[in-house]
Amino acid sequence: AIALSLWSIRGAGDRTGGIQHAPEKAPRRKHSASALRKTGIAWREFRSRENLKGGTMNDMFEEREVVEEAADKWWLFLLTGIAWLVFALIVFQWDYTTVAAISYLFGVVAIVAGVNEFFQIAVSTTGWKWIHGLLGVLFILAGIYALWHPYDTFAALSGLVGLFLLAKGIFDLTVAFITKGQFELWWLQLVAGLIEIMLAFWVAGNHKEKAILLVVYVGIVALSRGITEIFLAFKLKGLRRTMAAA
Repeated sequence: AIALSLWSIRGAGDRTGGIQHAPEKAPRRKHSASALRKTGIAWREFRSRENLKGGTMNDMFEEREVVEEAADKWWLFLLTGIAWLVFALIVFQWDYTTVAAISYLFGVVAIVAGVNEFFQIAVSTTGWKWIHGLLGVLFILAGIYALWHPYDTFAALSGLVGLFLLAKGIFDLTVAFITKGQFELWWLQLVAGLIEIMLAFWVAGNHKEKAILLVVYVGIVALSRGITEIFLAFKLKGLRRTMAAA
C-alpha cells in the first residue's frame, strides 16, 4: 500500500510537470519587484536632476502665485484694495479742466501703483517676483514721465494710460490662467484682464480731447489696481484656510 501511494504521488508529479519548478517562481517575483523599485528610484532621481538644471518655465512660474508665509497678511491687501476703490470713486467725482492737473494726478497714481507692485514681491513665488518687479519699474517710469511733462498733449497722456492698462491686463490674464488650479475665482481675474486690455485699446484709439475722459482713464487705473489687490487678498486667505485644514 505504501509503495502504491508513493507511486501515485510520483505519477501525479510527472503529469503536472513536477513540483521541482515551483520554488523558482518566488525568486522571480522577488526579482521583478526589486527591479520595479529600482526603476522607480532611478526615475525619481532623474526628475530631481532635471529640476536642478536651471529650471524650466513651470519652475519659474509656479501654479501658486503667493508664498505660504504671507497667508496671514491677507487682510493687509484687502485694506489696500478697498483704499484703491475709494480713491477711484473720489477721482471719478473730481472736476479737472486742464491736462496738466490730470497728468499730475496720473503720475501720483502710477508711482503708488509701482510701489505697490514692489510690496507684492515679498509675498510672491519664484518668477512672479520678477514680473512684479518689472511692472513696478514700468509704472514708476510712467508716473515720473507724467510728472516731468505735465503739459504734454492729450494723446501723450492717453498713450501712457493705455500702456499702463495693457501691461496690467496682460499680467492679470497670465495669472488667471496659470493659477486657476489654486484660485476658485480665477475667472474673475480673467474677465478683469480682458476688460483692461479692451480699455487699453479704447483709450489709445479715442482721440476726443476732453478732460473728463482723462479723469475717467485715471479712475479706471485706480479701479483696476484695487480689484487686483482684493484678488490677492482672497488668494492669501484661501491659502491660509488650506494650510489650517492640512
